[in-house]
Amino acid sequence: MFNLDTGEPLHTHLVSGKEVNTLGYYPTPTDPDSVVVQGDLSQPVGEGETVRVRVEETYSDAVGYKMDKDEFVWTRTLGRPLNYITLPDGWMLTSVNTPAVISLDPQGRITLRFNNIRNDELSVSIRAKKRGRE
Repeated sequence: MFNLDTGEPLHTHLVSGKEVNTLGYYPTPTDPDSVVVQGDLSQPVGEGETVRVRVEETYSDAVGYKMDKDEFVWTRTLGRPLNYITLPDGWMLTSVNTPAVISLDPQGRITLRFNNIRNDELSVSIRAKKRGRE
């Protein structure tokens, strides 16, 4: 997480959903047993002030991956407004169920960019095959 107004990286740590709920900030409670990443600002935000924060995260999702014969299948919901998914090296995209901007990263891997303009999660299913297979 970064404070975009200052460029300062924010100290981040994991907290429980229960701890988030005790803050009272959100109208919909978080699952008390969930794990949430919290970023700490260097000072409180005063009344009438704003702070722009960017959240970047990289993770793998072994639960969402599976093989269907010779196709790699990844199914997941994406809750962030902007998401990038990069296929493993040597794999080519065969289908995706929702609009995406498709490009190559500097290493030549296929990257999909999803813009979620909705106020909920975007359900995504991606299928890919090893390059060189019919």
